[in-house]
Amino acid sequence: MADARAEAPIHALAAVIREAEGQARLEADAEAFLTELGLDEADRTAMLSLGPKRLMAYRRLVHNRVRNVVFKFLSRCTATLGEDRMREEVVAFLDARGIQSAYLREVPGEFVAWARPRWESDATVPAHLPQLATYELLSEELPNDARRVGEATELPVALDKGVRVNGTTRLLSFDWDLRQGDEATPPPAGRLHLLVCRDRKHAYRELEVDALAASLYAALAQGQTLQAAIFSAAEATGQEVGDPLLEAATYALAAMMDVDALLGAEG
Repeated sequence: MADARAEAPIHALAAVIREAEGQARLEADAEAFLTELGLDEADRTAMLSLGPKRLMAYRRLVHNRVRNVVFKFLSRCTATLGEDRMREEVVAFLDARGIQSAYLREVPGEFVAWARPRWESDATVPAHLPQLATYELLSEELPNDARRVGEATELPVALDKGVRVNGTTRLLSFDWDLRQGDEATPPPAGRLHLLVCRDRKHAYRELEVDALAASLYAALAQGQTLQAAIFSAAEATGQEVGDPLLEAATYALAAMMDVDALLGAEG
């Protein structure tokens, strides 16, 4: 009971900050609002001693910081949706879910995880926007940790061996070429496969791959030998294993190794 009693003002302040109607309710009847939030008379008196204006200042401070980091990380989404609509989305996010992380840089990822299903079911939101939000966060969300990248083996690839995969590498597929377009011009429709990773110098790298290369990478990431991965990629793309496919696979491997998505043959 003592712990719950001590936490009541914290939960009440969080509600004042988070709730979409928090500011309006403070302005209308601050004491009634705090009573509804479960504060006893002593806690209400203590919080009201700050004054409603101070409470609203705390609310504005939090909302401004969250909104600014979302606008910064999702600049294209914000320009496409419009700042007023994105501001409403941030308010709705804080009201419905709130921030879970202690790190401000992780808030845009939490916001997108909440917003994507909402946007996907909303006909007023441009169809490409949910995927654009994911794309815009890639360079920020990839781990920047040399231990996750891994060491290059310095061994040439061989058919009977697996290939070491960079631990930060992600394969993503989109329904638009999200590298193009702006708020006035939607990105062109068309399947886009991207490999993204941190290279050995910790730089963000992005590589467009075709369906064959994407399937080849996926098979190698599952631990298949290069030979098995080639056959898996051929089957996945409906191609025969022959000189054209082997040549394409060779170029794909070289490109993936060039950006450090792959780090050489396993020993």
